[in-house]
Amino acid sequence: MLRQGNAAFGSFEEWASLQLDADLPDELFVWDGPAHPPADREAEHERDMANRRAWLASRGITELPLAVHPELVANEWDDETGAFHVSFSTNVYGSLARRSRRSGPWPELEHQNWPYTYRWSDARWDWFLGCGTELGAEQLTALRSGLATST
Repeated sequence: MLRQGNAAFGSFEEWASLQLDADLPDELFVWDGPAHPPADREAEHERDMANRRAWLASRGITELPLAVHPELVANEWDDETGAFHVSFSTNVYGSLARRSRRSGPWPELEHQNWPYTYRWSDARWDWFLGCGTELGAEQLTALRSGLATST
């Protein structure tokens, strides 16, 4: 394969030439740069996540009022006793964006590829929500109301 890509995300890799049985020196595969122990990376990641949560909280966005309905899978059950073992998952993914209210295209959203998308505007903001789960009218109303007070 000399080229692969994803047009929807604007991502491409391309190879212009290929040399089989190339003689590559072993030092090409040795990292001599800085090393960060896992504990340092984890602490740095947690600080970054805390800063991100603080930024949202300072604007009044601490949670999204979305009802999550887990998917249930019966693994084992006994019709006589009523005993059962059920697995469930609540993997809901999405993307929320806002911008100052204005007309015209929203280029940052051109490559958003969600099964369900919702757009609306309030007095100050244009909003976009993309997610893998369809939202009901009550959920959308609660979400819009909660976000309308953000700064």
